[in-house]
Amino acid sequence: MKFSNGFQPPSFPIRMETYFAIEKHFGLSEDTLLALSSVQGMSTYNIDIDEETGRLRRLSMVIKAHQKFQVGNYGLAFSYDFETNMSTGILHGTGVTQYGDEYELWSKHAAAEIFEHVKTVRHFWDHPLCLPVALLQHHLLRTDYFCQVILTNRHTAVQYELGAVRAGRLHGLRGRDIAAELPVHQAKISLAELTVTMSSLTFDAIWFCSVSDWQCSCLKLLLDVLTDIEDVGLVLKEARSMHSKIRYLTSLAESIKRCTNGMKENGQADMSVLHSIISQVDNRLNAKLAAAASHDSAAMKTLAFLTTLFLPGTFVATIFSTDFFNWSDNGTVVSDLFWVYWAWAVPLTIVVAAGWRVWWSFEKKRFDEDVKAEINASSGEVANGRPKPP
Repeated sequence: MKFSNGFQPPSFPIRMETYFAIEKHFGLSEDTLLALSSVQGMSTYNIDIDEETGRLRRLSMVIKAHQKFQVGNYGLAFSYDFETNMSTGILHGTGVTQYGDEYELWSKHAAAEIFEHVKTVRHFWDHPLCLPVALLQHHLLRTDYFCQVILTNRHTAVQYELGAVRAGRLHGLRGRDIAAELPVHQAKISLAELTVTMSSLTFDAIWFCSVSDWQCSCLKLLLDVLTDIEDVGLVLKEARSMHSKIRYLTSLAESIKRCTNGMKENGQADMSVLHSIISQVDNRLNAKLAAAASHDSAAMKTLAFLTTLFLPGTFVATIFSTDFFNWSDNGTVVSDLFWVYWAWAVPLTIVVAAGWRVWWSFEKKRFDEDVKAEINASSGEVANGRPKPP
């Protein structure tokens, strides 16, 4: 048996003739080799009937699990002899009896756990569906634990980090507000990590939706097998108990399906919230960039102010330089009316400076209010799914 990669379908490193001899000896289905190579999972069966007597001779079945290394990557191919009431076959897959130790969630290998399930249903040992029921029960219980505990805990942790949910396990808990509480650079890093985590969680939820679909289809196939056997007129021992067992497993599979579907929908909703938070952080950054641009223009405004400050004096000096005033050598250099220059220049300068100051104070106040409003808007107009109070 080849275990080259746990993420690939298992294969048989033997000669083709040897495999066909094994297949014939165990009376396995002709589709076994191809069926065990399926990644998405499959199940099929064939009932051999004696044409002369009309009696059932053999049931051949192949069940390949929907591949997911956290739960199981294995397949069962077996045949059941209705004369001897014996099942023979192979349980084949990655980590079934060895290897697979890199994933420490399960304390035992798959084969050991399946064998424990078989031992607990001793009254089904001579039933043709004993092995597939034990296999599916093992796969369902692993899937149920992984989805209901592992994935659910991961999802709750992500929602807490997101800080947008206060229901269920998070009732009364206040997560951090990434958009408002963290600096923009740190918020960007945190959101990038959260995006990867949420994408991985959503991927697992979507994948396990297809896993639960496969489980439901397999259980439906087992019911079809029972129906075909009963149609022939054979009354199997423990038939009622087997029907009851399959109904229980079907209910469990449907429960897993509801869980994964709900997790997928919640994950997609959380991704929408995450995109909204990313937009809020981007708005904060844009607001800060606008404020920085305003500070950069302060130097230009100061230069313009100084130019304006000296403009009245320059204007008055220009007026005094005209022929209206006599500055000849035979006259007084400093006129007795020199005070008129200051009488005009100083008041005009004060008026211009005061006017600029009033205008600048008004503009700065309005700009600060705009920046604050932009930052508040970028932090989210909604809190915990409800509009913030005015």
